[in-house]
Amino acid sequence: MALFGLVAGCSSDSSDNQSANTTTVESANTSVADQNAATVRTFYDLAANKHQPQQAADTYLGDPYTQHNPMVANGKAGFIALFNQMLQEHPQFSNEIKYTVAQGDKVSVFSLMKTSADDRGTVVADLFRLQDGKIVEHWDVLQAVAETSANGNPQI
Repeated sequence: MALFGLVAGCSSDSSDNQSANTTTVESANTSVADQNAATVRTFYDLAANKHQPQQAADTYLGDPYTQHNPMVANGKAGFIALFNQMLQEHPQFSNEIKYTVAQGDKVSVFSLMKTSADDRGTVVADLFRLQDGKIVEHWDVLQAVAETSANGNPQI
């Protein structure tokens, strides 16, 4: 459930400070990019942290909704089924957004997904494409948080 890599509206949520720090780069599409980033952040919070995937899908996913993760079916039903199963198996599931980067109709999210309070977590990179204010396409890349690091740098 993750995606990435653009430049226009850019915000960061730190684990120490939940308020978003926002930097905007001037562009003809800045207001659209900012609106799209806000839509994706709200969608993420509703589905992952408030555990309301049905409401998130009904409110923020477009039709058609194309899923590029090979383990998830296309459409709202595929998204809802995935989240319902995940929430049933992991009732403490959460996904903390660390960075959001948007340009035009694309929004990238870099986040830390956890299945429980003691889970080391998984770093998630999501890329969404929006059309008319709705999420219509999604790609993701996931990487488990390692116990050690050869370079001493944090993954997220």
